[in-house]
Amino acid sequence: MEEPLETQAALQAGVQHLQAGRFGEAERIYRNILAGDPGDAVALHLLGATFHQAGRAAEGEPLVRQAIAARPDYVEAHNTLGNIVKSLNRLDEAVGAYTNALRLRPGYAVGHYNLANALRAQGNLEAAACAYQTAIRCKPDYADAYYNLGNLRVFQEKYDLAVAPLIEAIRQRPQFAGAYSTLGSTFYQIGKLDEAVASCREAIRLQPDLAVAFGNLGVALEDQGRLTEATDAFARAIQLDPDDAVTRWNQSLHFLLQGDFKRGFAAHEESRWKRKSADTPRTFSRPRWDGAALDGRIIFLHVEEGLGDMIHFARFVSAVKDRGGNIVLECWPQLLRLFRTLPGSPRLISHGERVPEFDVECPMMSLPFALGIGNELPPAPMPYLAAEASLRKAWQERLSIHPHAQGGRLKVGLVWAGRPAFKNDRTRSIPLATFIPLADVAGVEFYSLQKGEAARQIAGAGSLRLTDYTSELQDFADTAALISELDLIISVDTAVCHLTGALGKPVWILLPFAPDWRWGIHRPDTPWYPTARLFRQEAIGDWDKVIRNVADALGRYTVCRPSATASRSATSCGLV
Repeated sequence: MEEPLETQAALQAGVQHLQAGRFGEAERIYRNILAGDPGDAVALHLLGATFHQAGRAAEGEPLVRQAIAARPDYVEAHNTLGNIVKSLNRLDEAVGAYTNALRLRPGYAVGHYNLANALRAQGNLEAAACAYQTAIRCKPDYADAYYNLGNLRVFQEKYDLAVAPLIEAIRQRPQFAGAYSTLGSTFYQIGKLDEAVASCREAIRLQPDLAVAFGNLGVALEDQGRLTEATDAFARAIQLDPDDAVTRWNQSLHFLLQGDFKRGFAAHEESRWKRKSADTPRTFSRPRWDGAALDGRIIFLHVEEGLGDMIHFARFVSAVKDRGGNIVLECWPQLLRLFRTLPGSPRLISHGERVPEFDVECPMMSLPFALGIGNELPPAPMPYLAAEASLRKAWQERLSIHPHAQGGRLKVGLVWAGRPAFKNDRTRSIPLATFIPLADVAGVEFYSLQKGEAARQIAGAGSLRLTDYTSELQDFADTAALISELDLIISVDTAVCHLTGALGKPVWILLPFAPDWRWGIHRPDTPWYPTARLFRQEAIGDWDKVIRNVADALGRYTVCRPSATASRSATSCGLV
């Protein structure tokens, strides 16, 4: 039944107050209407919506349900009920309410949009994407639906699919600063740094106080090598939003990249667990170690991050021992045998085993902060890992009967790709075909240390003939033994380069233009591993020149390698 004109005017006035955020005025109007007609479905619905928007969702829910009971075909009331129960985190009910609205009006764009938001909150991501797309078909100028679809694709790390909806959101709403910022972050993820910087700067022009845009800008500028500008961008982002853990974490990596370990590790410790994307930190009944003298107490050092990080930070185990600790060290199963060679003989357990009793605990990545590392790294025993003698002997015998062994050829191990799931793998991994110029260096025999899907590239390596024993490498102890019987390892930034450095073996590390923080900037060496030499991209994406530089260095080394000229040092031969 149609509302009387006087009631229609009152309802409209209430809507205006509601849209303006004048919730008290809207409530007064709707209550006056309901005083005269307690069953007025529109007033019940709008009063419930008013309570919801005023942060009183629990009070609004029964009113909206009364409206639906009075008018079961009331599409907007079903939609509002969905909004209310979604805000109360009853997602299944929200999906049901939106679905009811859409049964009544299949072309209801707002209903599809809200359903998509609820499905995303449930974790039903592809169904959410479909619902956003349906909302867009119903309302082709729906900027928010384009934006949320783009955001969803970013969340899924399907960055190529995120670009088009974000651009369309901006086309529909040219002043959409948030969409520009997210587009900038997306361009960064797919390696379009110029476009990333331009999009973030446009977001800032439109909304000068948009902290996330400054944070995204800082990351993109850093990868372009514009470090001073990146420093300023991070600082401005944190000034605008001091609680943004993602930007604080990115800033911590920025400090570390520049060798500011003291500030970097402190900021890293403060921020890394607070990021929404971070794993939930493990909790224990015993306290976190603060670096104080241990005086015989048992300290539990536990797994954090990947294999390379664990090998890298294992250098600090001896420093913990020096503080008087009895160490229980948890590690990934692939590292268990290898870590038995660590100085200090920590008690080792594999991740997933029952944790024994301990007095204090510390994640591995927290050790530099707990130890109070300054900008000068403290000395560590080098090497701090070793290969088992029996395993080394077996490889020594194996390699001695290799067809080229009698020629005294340089034995070089190669690793060209990291784990594809790693977030920056697109910049660090190199197609094996790029290494083919190394085949022209005389006196070298190449051995593959590459595991995983990238190992299939060996079949197409052409003149770069590789001997491949990787099927026999079951864990890192096996890999360490093989590396120990080679002369040189050439590797992209993977766990193998950390392993080689920790073993004290020569390793040449091939780095993208924007390297991981631990390799610093500009310098050809690293304080982490004295036997490492760094070969850096001079231009973004240019691996060809890196390989040419490696080939030149390898050619020089083959004529003065220690096996041929025993009195010459590895440094004088250009190995490190």
